[in-house]
Amino acid sequence: MAEAQPPDLNQRLRRPSERLALVEYIASSPTLQENEHLEWKSGYDLGKRPDAGKVAKQLIGFANRDPARAQRQTGGYAYVLLGVEPGAVTGVPVWDSADIESWLSRFVPSELMYDVHYVSAEGKEILLLEVDPPRQGDPIFCLQASTGEGNANLSEGTIYVRRGGKTEPANAIEIAMLTERARTAAGGAQLELEVAVEAQDLSTLETDPLKESVRERWIDQERLRLLESLPTNHLLPRTFGESRSPAQYENQVETYLGEIRKGWPMFALSQHVKHSKPSLALAVTNQTDENFENVVVEIEVPLPSSCVGTSAGSVVEALSVAQLIEWGENPITKIDRSIFGASPGAEISPTSDEWTKVRFPPAHVYPQTSQLLEALTLALAPEWAGENLAFEWRIAAANARGVITGSVIVAIPEAS
Repeated sequence: MAEAQPPDLNQRLRRPSERLALVEYIASSPTLQENEHLEWKSGYDLGKRPDAGKVAKQLIGFANRDPARAQRQTGGYAYVLLGVEPGAVTGVPVWDSADIESWLSRFVPSELMYDVHYVSAEGKEILLLEVDPPRQGDPIFCLQASTGEGNANLSEGTIYVRRGGKTEPANAIEIAMLTERARTAAGGAQLELEVAVEAQDLSTLETDPLKESVRERWIDQERLRLLESLPTNHLLPRTFGESRSPAQYENQVETYLGEIRKGWPMFALSQHVKHSKPSLALAVTNQTDENFENVVVEIEVPLPSSCVGTSAGSVVEALSVAQLIEWGENPITKIDRSIFGASPGAEISPTSDEWTKVRFPPAHVYPQTSQLLEALTLALAPEWAGENLAFEWRIAAANARGVITGSVIVAIPEAS
């Protein structure tokens, strides 16, 4: 089957023709991936308890999405399709809608709203379950009963969320988001906050370090540095704590330098970050007379997650292309300071190959003040010099209605 045209996923699929277009698009697109508003399954029988529980899990995950994020596509609606998958239409029986509701109601809370549709394609029937958009004030949805599958059992009370193209148990931060969503039901002040650039010291990697001549000169100098600690007389006792022979270490050095040569652009970028420590400080500003409690700020940065961190060290580590334990260095003696329990900071996670979400810890924002957010380190390739980075942000507060969104432009300096 030739690949079909996708339906308009910027709005709800209201018409039968639009739902059919979605089925045909999935069936004709072998490489299509599930996402935050779309899930498909084949071989499920809703009349069987385990399968009904698995479908309920997907419905709960969609119902527990963040309202502002869900609105970005399909008008906030989400779709679970049974009987189709990329490259194939397998179909399902035509179950009575009352039976479908009865089977799913064992696992799905009564407050979770969804509609049932059947779509005919290639002489088969596909069941399409349309989940209503999540809204501020919605409760936290969880599985109402266990599925009783032994090792594959889905447990009663599990809170599921949608994480990219997968439905997973919620983590602590996601439960906090859902708690905040539920707490806004009783109303509160109108949320009026915005995100602005407080300070920046950003710079991009220049093009000269990417030249082959620079790369080879650096590798030659690094080889000399790494080998200078080797004993000149191989008959002398080995360095304390060193189990490798000089020949073994020399081979490891060459492997290490070879990996750096292959990944030189990424390595050069990491060295730029290490030495220049490019930083950006954002602030959330409250120009009202209201006190906003437990304000949660999320921003989406148009950079890969390896290029965004809360310190230069974290970005350098993420950009690392090779590792080497130098001669005489004992990794056991290195102290991992994270074991001493540093306070939780911003959570950084990829939303795609080119976008990264940063979620800052909740904070109070008092009237007529600005709350400084944790500074970010950005690794910027040469092509960003002189360009503008558009950061998308969303803000929610425990004692305010709704979620507000916006964007802030970060101007990247020209290359020096």
